[in-house]
Amino acid sequence: MDSVHSPRFFVGLDWARKKHQVCIVRPGSKVRIRFEIAHSVEGYLELVSRLRAISGDKLEDVAVAIETPQHPAVDALLEAGAPVYAINPRQAERFRDRHSLGGPKTTRGMPSCWAIRCRRTWRCSAASRR
Repeated sequence: MDSVHSPRFFVGLDWARKKHQVCIVRPGSKVRIRFEIAHSVEGYLELVSRLRAISGDKLEDVAVAIETPQHPAVDALLEAGAPVYAINPRQAERFRDRHSLGGPKTTRGMPSCWAIRCRRTWRCSAASRR
């Protein structure tokens, strides 16, 4: 019997200087929601609020993937109780090379890549928690 709690939602967060792209997928499905948040306290509170709403206030049912372990968004998510999976930048680059159509990094496609990567590999990764 598998005792590991399986997330119901996988979130990809692609951070940038002004606005961050967010994508949410469910296990075995395509993209459910895409949105962007501001690079501000209000933006991070909006992210946590939206994740609480979609998960029925059960942030342990959400797995968030982001390309850095140190970011204000990571702090806000951990503070709220959401497990965060930091993607090594080198692994992210290789993943991007394998799963994108080529060309430079696009802000719209990366959050879905991170969410899908998290869905595929979360059992093999260690989540950051507070």
